[in-house]
Amino acid sequence: MYIENEAALEIYYYMIAVDGEVKQVEMDKFIAILKESDDSISDMEKDEIKEELDEFIEICNQRLETAIDEDEYFEVIKERIDEIKDESVREWFTYDCIEATGLIWNLMSIAVSDKEYSEIEKKLIRYMVRKFQVDKTIYLEMENAMSAIQEISKEIDWLKQSNKPYTLIESVIGTLSERQKVIFDSVKVLIADSREV
Repeated sequence: MYIENEAALEIYYYMIAVDGEVKQVEMDKFIAILKESDDSISDMEKDEIKEELDEFIEICNQRLETAIDEDEYFEVIKERIDEIKDESVREWFTYDCIEATGLIWNLMSIAVSDKEYSEIEKKLIRYMVRKFQVDKTIYLEMENAMSAIQEISKEIDWLKQSNKPYTLIESVIGTLSERQKVIFDSVKVLIADSREV
């Protein structure tokens, strides 16, 4: 299953907003994903991209503001995702689409970018796994990979904050970074293989 890129961007924004707070680090990850997926803006600065996104974000926020309270906030997002699925999902690949497993991976990347993977973020991702018919086994593998990447990041951060001279920890950080890359590359293979199924 493939989702149009423009619809995917809307879903990414809802992932950022689902916990009721739009954090800068999550917006930065959103912009990084946008730059990777759209060659026309890959050379633009963050501030330029934010200006381009202002109207889009305003439309998303207007939808979110229809929620009466926090419980309904999640329901409003789910309703919009249901509409997106009906309007923007294809069974075949085109240049302006992203495969469902790639969408889920990007959502997970946004969710953990603030170093918090909240229950409401997990709930939304799992809803989309079911909605976009992502194989549960693939999803669980991606979740485990993301968890491993996050643990390695914590270890690297801890080493950088330690009192040890950088020359002593440089090789350990290099090894940990390489391990992260191996995990990330295995996820890319997993996503590519899921396209062929």
